[in-house]
Amino acid sequence: MSAAGHAASNVLVKASGDRMVFRTCLNLVTALWALPFVPFVALPNREAFTHLLIGIPIHWAYQMAMLQAFNRGDFGQVYPVMRGLAPALAAMGAFFVFGEMLNWLQLVGLLIACATVAAFAGLRVKALLKPDPAILWAVLTAILIGLYTTNDAAGIRANGDPWPYVVWFFILEGFGLGLTTLWVRRAGIIAIAKPMMGQAFIAGTFGVVSFGAALVALSMAPVAIVTALRETSVIFGAIFAAWFLKEGFGPKRIMLSIVLVGGLALLKLA
Repeated sequence: MSAAGHAASNVLVKASGDRMVFRTCLNLVTALWALPFVPFVALPNREAFTHLLIGIPIHWAYQMAMLQAFNRGDFGQVYPVMRGLAPALAAMGAFFVFGEMLNWLQLVGLLIACATVAAFAGLRVKALLKPDPAILWAVLTAILIGLYTTNDAAGIRANGDPWPYVVWFFILEGFGLGLTTLWVRRAGIIAIAKPMMGQAFIAGTFGVVSFGAALVALSMAPVAIVTALRETSVIFGAIFAAWFLKEGFGPKRIMLSIVLVGGLALLKLA
């Protein structure tokens, strides 16, 4: 659920005209979805709220890096890189923060998954030695995904009950990008935002489904497994990009999708 919602939301971000304003509108929608639930959940405890506050600048940096990657490269090029490197980085973070260990079959599955998503983007050794700016921004995005995943997992586990953390996450997450957009776009933001609010509502709804499901899953299962399963979004993303953005899918990506699912199955079943 999280993977499909994430891919759909990000395809809409990529397809939008002014991506910074669109992403800000998306964050506003997710906050509006969360607000009605505030009276029905407790406040997060002090440790969890600390992680929420730590997460605000990390999520701001992630969104800025993601927008830069989308501005410089095709969705099918950068999306698999940013999502595919994230499971390995999140697994490292989970090892150091939570002491979570993977067995050797799960490590093989994780390596297969990461290598497959790199192949989705057409990465080669030469490209790694001299990557273009779009790939560099995608790699930075992946690093930030690993950071926020580890931080949010710590916060939601510290609280015990996941729902207060989920609700307050969506209310607070967009502050950084919202302030940045107000500063950069200033007086023109209303005129830019008006035509895109319909699609932003759809994207924001997908966003609530995507990260809300991921946060709940992080309270129930190891970080590396949750993150890797969420990265099946690259398959949904490739399909949506072929459908909406007219980027090619083709036999190669079909085969890579099958290999990716095999790697993720090893992670889950080993």
